[in-house]
Amino acid sequence: MPFEGAEPALDDLLADLARQEAFTTTTDPADLADATAVFIADPLVAIGAINEAHKMGVKIPEDLSIVGFDDTDGLCFIAGPSGCDPALLPEGDAPDGAVFEYAPQREALMQTLSARLAATGGAALFFDYGHLKPGTGDTLQAVRAHAYDGVFDHPGEADLTSHVDFSALACIARQAGLRITTLTQGEFLLGVGIKERAQNLGAKATPAIRARLAGEAERLSGETGMGKLFQVLAILVAVLTVIMLIAFDWRHALAFILGAACSAAAAWAGTN
Repeated sequence: MPFEGAEPALDDLLADLARQEAFTTTTDPADLADATAVFIADPLVAIGAINEAHKMGVKIPEDLSIVGFDDTDGLCFIAGPSGCDPALLPEGDAPDGAVFEYAPQREALMQTLSARLAATGGAALFFDYGHLKPGTGDTLQAVRAHAYDGVFDHPGEADLTSHVDFSALACIARQAGLRITTLTQGEFLLGVGIKERAQNLGAKATPAIRARLAGEAERLSGETGMGKLFQVLAILVAVLTVIMLIAFDWRHALAFILGAACSAAAAWAGTN
């Protein structure tokens, strides 16, 4: 099942799927098995041919050359041979064409951080937009000049990003023997008292300032905003977790994690 918050970034390409599928409606895909090259005038129909070739196990371009052309200079995604270990895929059946996102560099960074925490102790706290359960869905997006941009509209001039798979990062931390907690940003901020803090700041402020503080707190922690879209991953060594749970309730424990993570980050920056 697609995870909540997945939004297709390839709207233009998805809108042209009918042209890609035109290959299978006008040509017998089995003909690809006997061909060595195919020339197709429409580039999106050519993409459809490439997709069918991969489904049949025909390698492009080793077994078959496919050429398409037009008078545009735009870019688009095409299906290709997967280098992903099937064991990494989420459980359950996914429809044909479903997108699974895998970020090996992100996971490699978590392995490095987890090994250091396990060896030297400490805590870590991560905030980002993402999902707490594995799933399928396209979250790749581009941001340019503080606004959404097409992924291929301005290559090299826009920031590319995708949602973080917190379940994969949490699994790596667990494998290193660390204790992890995952929750939404809203749960975290409400737990450490964001609303109370906003009320205290606005106690002697003007009505306009109080309204602004309340609005910002709601934007950060509310169910309809960043409070649900952003997730939190807290990591601690096991012994420290036990001490915290004995001495504090979970709200104070999370506040302690935040302070410990900031201190650990400052110490790490000072020694590297």
